[in-house]
Parts: sequence; structure tokens; C-alpha cells
Amino acid sequence: MKNEQTITFLRTSSKPIPRVKRVDYVAAELGYKSIFVGARREKDLPDFDTWDGLAIERVGNYYPMLNGAGLLKYVRGVLSYNYGAYKLLKAKRPNIIHFSDVESFFAVFIYALFNKVTTLYNIHDNFSQRYPLPSAINSLLNIFEGLIVRFATATMVPEKFRADALPKFCRKKITVVRNTPVDPGFSPHNGFENKRIKLVFAGWLDEGRGINTLLRLAEMEPRFEIHIAGEGNKEVIDKIVKFDNCLYHGFLNHTQVLDLTKDCDFVFAHYSPHRKINIHAAPNKLAESLAVGRPVIINSETLVSKPVSQFSCGIVTPYNDVAHLHKEIIELCENYTEYKSACVNARRFFEREYSWESVKESTIKVFDKIEI
Repeated sequence: MKNEQTITFLRTSSKPIPRVKRVDYVAAELGYKSIFVGARREKDLPDFDTWDGLAIERVGNYYPMLNGAGLLKYVRGVLSYNYGAYKLLKAKRPNIIHFSDVESFFAVFIYALFNKVTTLYNIHDNFSQRYPLPSAINSLLNIFEGLIVRFATATMVPEKFRADALPKFCRKKITVVRNTPVDPGFSPHNGFENKRIKLVFAGWLDEGRGINTLLRLAEMEPRFEIHIAGEGNKEVIDKIVKFDNCLYHGFLNHTQVLDLTKDCDFVFAHYSPHRKINIHAAPNKLAESLAVGRPVIINSETLVSKPVSQFSCGIVTPYNDVAHLHKEIIELCENYTEYKSACVNARRFFEREYSWESVKESTIKVFDKIEI
């Protein structure tokens, strides 16, 4: 492999998400020089930045996190981003373009019309499952994403059910590479500090991610200490900071999230089933909890909750049943032998299904397929 090979990461976010950073981690080991081309989703962000060791260049006009609202702002923001990303691709001329959302595809497509380039599509969530639109529209969006998969040199998804949700005509080009962290090692639990029960949530701050459940738990149980990290709706953040036993940490890099996870007792991962994408969630939070050996709190409507129940490594309850969830958490904490067993089972599940070694191997195989 030539030392001068380059990979450019495109995504309409201000900073690289963990799934992007893991590909960068492997790419760096393989000798690639990389840059992340991000959008301006927050005000007053610099054009050039570094996040978690990855160089960032931001393009396009500012457009806020809209969470499915403000269609006109969304369209203007996406067009502005793609115009800036296309100009940057022309200037950088990378060997590989890695794009990880549909919104960043258009710059890649136009660039590829006039330049020979290898493309890697890394699906974070299936486009047709994001919003509760009429089924006919979602079917068209699914076909559109299937065509993007066919266009790309290779495509990655975090779970097999994500591949199965895409059209059959594109599935042969898809490789499953799970959402899992670089192995931080098992962190033995040494008791509940000051009789407090620490829950951690790290991710996109949205009403559909069980935030209201977390806040109700904070309100009804003084022993709970809720740690929250991530970015999202300002109104949600304003709600969080009003609670004395809720600590908001802002946007953390992946290493910081893992350190926070080690310091807590449970990892919270609830997804409202009113959106199909949430039922098909493939959360980083699950693998992070398993890696450090902490029970995950996940709702029963998600597909990934089934193995959590089978491995007895977490608490699985229906979404929005706060009373039941509260009871399950307290009962598990009061039976410390059972709690410690759940911690050990979590790590065993990680080693069997989510190990970093297997994910790294799968990622390298994708690079082997697309190498020029």
C-alpha cells in the first residue's frame, strides 16, 4: 500500500460519530491519511478543527439539528453542505471517499461522475426508517438507498437486520460491521458508591430516546444519579439541567464516554417504538456497556433487546413503563450477587458477539475489497 493514500470522511454532523472514528482507527493502521468533512450544525464552530484525533474541515452554511422538522431549512442545509463538500473533494482528490449518511451522498455522486474514486458507504441508520412517513414514500426512500448501495464500491451496516431491511438487489454489496468500541477491557464493579445508583446515557438527545423516562426516574428515586452526554435539542438539555441529580456532560469523545460508562452502574438505551428506526436500533451504547461489563437498560420493543434477555446482562422492560423499570433496577441492585453476575454476563456477551477483534477484522476485509 502506498503511504500517500488518503481517505475523506463525509457526514452532515459537526463531529465524527463513533462509527466513523472506528473506521478511521483501522484506516490509520493501514496507512491512510484522513480528514473528516463535517457540517455546521452548531453556531460559531471553526472551519478547521480536531476531534478525538481526527482532523475536521467544516463546509456549508449553518443549519441546526432539526430532528425531522423544518423541511426547508433541512433542504437548504443539505444543498449548502454538498456544494462545499464537492469543492473540497475536487481540491483534496482522495483515494477513498467514505460517506455515512444519505445527505452527504450527492457530493460523492457528482464527484464520481467526473473522477475515478473508490467509495465506502457506512450506514448509521436506514434512511427509509427514520421518519413516520406514509409506507409508499418510505418504500421509495428504501429503493433510493438501495441504489446508493449499488453505486458505492462497498457498504457497511451495524447489524444483519439493517441489511435485510434494504432491497434484495443491493444486499450482496453489504458487509456487517457491528458498532463496538476499541476494547477498553472489563471493569470489575466495586460496589455502589455512597449508596448512589449511577445511570449513564450518551448519544443523541431526543424525546424518542427515553429522556423523559430518565427524568421521571431521577424525580422518583433520590438514590439515582443520572449522567447524560451528547448533543441535540436545546429544549431537552434545558429540561435535564433542572434536576439536581442529573449531570449533563456536554458532547464527549468516545474515550471519554467509555470512561464515564466504567464509572457508572447501568447504561440506559431506550428507543421509542413509534419510529421503525428505533425498533431496528443498533446502539453504540449496547456494545459500550457490554465491553466494560455493565448491565444495559433497554426496552423490549427493540430487536437487540432479545439477546440481552437471553444472556441475562441487562434490564428489559416496555418503553415508557417507568414504574416497572424502577422496580427492576432497585431489585437488581439489592441483590448484589445477581447484579455482579449481570456484569460478568455482559462482558461474556461482548467477547462472543461484539469483540473489537472481530469488528477490526471485518473492517480490514472491507478495505481489502476496495483497495486500489
